[in-house]
Amino acid sequence: MYISGGSSSGSAVAVSLGFCSFSLGTDTAGSGRVPAAFNNIVGLKPTRGRISCHGMVPACKSLDCCSIFSLTADEAVMLLKVMEGEDAADEFSRP
Repeated sequence: MYISGGSSSGSAVAVSLGFCSFSLGTDTAGSGRVPAAFNNIVGLKPTRGRISCHGMVPACKSLDCCSIFSLTADEAVMLLKVMEGEDAADEFSRP
């Protein structure tokens, strides 16, 4: 029996199996980082407000953030740089 991780495990499995080069998930209390660890990929949980959560359905609005799954840390950093920035539609967003 295998366990793929938490609530964003589908996103992590898709990257791990090579279905996509990266994917997004949500992370409240490890539901992004745990699946990444279980699937031997990178899971990045940015500081709250660094990436817009506009359009996400949060488990806890004040704690959830968008997480990044990728095969390497360099890819995760590149994706973070593309995604980060202020969003007027997200009340927690910061410049």
